[in-house]
Amino acid sequence: MLELGRYLDRKLVRWAQRKYKALRRHKRRSEEWLRKMKKAYPRQFMHWQVHGAQVG
Repeated sequence: MLELGRYLDRKLVRWAQRKYKALRRHKRRSEEWLRKMKKAYPRQFMHWQVHGAQVG
């Protein structure tokens, strides 16, 4: 299940890079964006609730 959560997080990072110009070429910045989203909205996605707000 942990691998699936990491896979989904990678897909969310890629989505954010496509959606937001500021993140387009910045993998580290995109991952930081995801960390902030996990902290601000921990109940947004089920896999965040199962594994907590850890960054995978």
